[in-house]
Amino acid sequence: MTSIIDELRCQINKQQQWNRMNKLEIVGLPQTKNESTCALVKAIAKHADVVLRDDEIEFANRIQPKQSMPGKAKTIVVRLKTREVKDKILSGLRKKRGIHTSNVGMSGDSKRFYVNVHLTPDNKHLLKEAKALAIDKGFKYVWVRNCGFFLRRNEE
Repeated sequence: MTSIIDELRCQINKQQQWNRMNKLEIVGLPQTKNESTCALVKAIAKHADVVLRDDEIEFANRIQPKQSMPGKAKTIVVRLKTREVKDKILSGLRKKRGIHTSNVGMSGDSKRFYVNVHLTPDNKHLLKEAKALAIDKGFKYVWVRNCGFFLRRNEE
């Protein structure tokens, strides 16, 4: 029974991750009154040198975290029409070495925020463990692409 349950949990996790294949997660972006999450997503894409049309965004909403923390902005989850657009945005941000609030036209102190692949809770935990293992074993890079986890020791 235990092995069957484990196999079913694994299958459910794979299906949930597959359903998130076209989604981005924006963490640490301050919330403002009367904000347009779609406009923020378009500004992020513009910073990544990607032209994003309105019809390419299926939805962009702030979500309630499992554990609410005072003073911490809610995460934005964005579902895009295609995985290719999502990959272009992530690639563009990687080339720019990240993004700050000033890059999307927000006033005040410039703060860094993060745009990530939207992972399931199980996969987030797995990524956290992979990063810890990478530190222990001397790996320099850890990343996720198309539901796969990758580690690399150095630039070569």
